[in-house]
Amino acid sequence: DLGANHMETNTLGIKNLKYIMNHLIEWTSEPDKGYDNLKTMSTEVVSQYQRYINHVAKWIGGIYHDNKTIEQPGAIYYFVEKSKQQEAMTFLKKNLFTPQLWLVPAAVMEKIGTNANEIIESTYNNTLNKLLSRRVLTNLYKAQIQEGAKAYTIDNLFADMNSAVWSANANPTDATYKRILQKCYVDALLNLYTGDDMPAMYRKFYNIPDPDKDKSDVGSIIYYQLNTLVAKLKAIPATTPIEKAHYLFLSNKIHKALTDPTIKSQK
Repeated sequence: DLGANHMETNTLGIKNLKYIMNHLIEWTSEPDKGYDNLKTMSTEVVSQYQRYINHVAKWIGGIYHDNKTIEQPGAIYYFVEKSKQQEAMTFLKKNLFTPQLWLVPAAVMEKIGTNANEIIESTYNNTLNKLLSRRVLTNLYKAQIQEGAKAYTIDNLFADMNSAVWSANANPTDATYKRILQKCYVDALLNLYTGDDMPAMYRKFYNIPDPDKDKSDVGSIIYYQLNTLVAKLKAIPATTPIEKAHYLFLSNKIHKALTDPTIKSQK
């Protein structure tokens, strides 16, 4: 039972997972045994956390489907209301885009030999590839056309994403994970632009056009976001060598994708 509101229910779920992680070493310890149980259960905690995030992410660009017969009035397919999508984004900003250090406590990582960066990166990639997909952007685009100001729009999505992804972190550890998030975000946008976000067989199945054949405004918006991002990266004041390297790396990566014809996918 997921409850009547995924955001409320999964907030409690994540609270439980934090409690579990805090006690995991104690609860998995057995005399004369190693840490295999700890590694297994910490992996399960991360997997359950990702399920909670996925439950919420699907509300962004979501569409309701009500089964009806021809005698029943009203729409069968209709867009998730703007307030619900805003609530979902607020949840994601707090529980994903803010570095979740509780997922990778040093006391656990040092006993199981798992790379904390890889765990955090995986959670970012998993969710960003869902949020920044042509399916989601196309649904938001259609909602904007049909519902106008009532809709949660593509502009709303990118405004929310940019405020979450490019916010500053004074804490060095948080800043490290925020840079990972920013790399994952850029990769997700570039995959949308090149067509590497989805294999051709899935495009055909879901009736999603190839990037070069899409005549809607979605492709133009993706291109605009990438160009805007290059300007933003060049303007961000970098105070350390690692920050300078990070922003230079990302801006050059985007610039190359936008200007090198061999990168643009023909899928």
